[in-house]
Amino acid sequence: MARPTYIVLSQENLRYNLSTIRARYPLCKVIAMVKANAYGHGIRRVSGILEGHVEYFGVSSIDEALVLRNFSVQTPIILMEGVFCPSEFMLAWKHGLSVVFQSSQQWEWFKAAPVPVKAWLKIDTGMGRLGFTLLEAERIYEEMYHHNSIEAPFGIMSHFACADITGHPMNVLQYQAFSKFLEGKSAIKSLENSASCLIPQGKISDVVRPGLLLYGCSPFPEHSAQALGLKPVMSLTSQLIRVFQAEQGQTLGYGGRYVCKTSMPVGVVAVGYGDGYPSTIRDGAPILVNNALCKIAGRISMDMLTVDLRGMPYARVGDPVTLWGEALPLEELLPYTHEHIWSILAGIQNRPKSLWV
Repeated sequence: MARPTYIVLSQENLRYNLSTIRARYPLCKVIAMVKANAYGHGIRRVSGILEGHVEYFGVSSIDEALVLRNFSVQTPIILMEGVFCPSEFMLAWKHGLSVVFQSSQQWEWFKAAPVPVKAWLKIDTGMGRLGFTLLEAERIYEEMYHHNSIEAPFGIMSHFACADITGHPMNVLQYQAFSKFLEGKSAIKSLENSASCLIPQGKISDVVRPGLLLYGCSPFPEHSAQALGLKPVMSLTSQLIRVFQAEQGQTLGYGGRYVCKTSMPVGVVAVGYGDGYPSTIRDGAPILVNNALCKIAGRISMDMLTVDLRGMPYARVGDPVTLWGEALPLEELLPYTHEHIWSILAGIQNRPKSLWV
């Protein structure tokens, strides 16, 4: 029998989440962010399901873009970090990819050997990561606007630094800076990512860039995905592979971190950090056994974890286990780990078998 650990993925919930975003931004086009293997959900399958339902796909590099083109995806693709060397401009032109210009070096590479390209200008309004300063961007905009090899209209984008922190003053400042820069300019506008799609700073974009929202997870620690009208696309499931009675004083797992305070039933589940379950999860984290709420007990191993079965005392080997999913949202694990929801999803490994339903 094969190892019983699966990532179960819902096509229906993926489409539902897209419809929720569309309802909030009915006049906007959508860049579906599928970088990092579609946040652990599978870049090929997610893009295949969304093909024809979104206007663009967003990837981090040309390698990811070529995976999609080789998978016969025809939807326009945007290289969100731009190119990493001059030769990639030719590949972008050949495969019809849009290029984000986020540094002077990229722009100089392009000017030295231009090819017809669909372009976006990225400005830094406060993220402090990629993008031209507002002063630099004024010059680059003029050069791009008058360059014969830049297809019109091109886009202008920026990125919020604190959109997942409700009420943070930087959200308003960045929105104002972006709005001011756009005055008198002819361009496609894109500012909102997942978290900023939900904050009340105003709506300015022609194109929104949902990532986490598409996959049915909340970017806000104080709001559940369900409260935001979303449904999780991914469930991580496995089975009990051993059930035993632990004695009072017995320790469980590496380091003897968990000490049984009384005699108790314990289960061993065939899932661990080698499958993408967070290694930093602390004792007491929720887990479902036969749909009954139980608790993690002991340090997570590469291939296994142990669970306090007092919430399901009659559990047996082979019983189903849900690590997260629709009945146990991933957000409920976050108080028990130092990791955030993005890193957990992106950390999903290839070992668990994926099953789309």
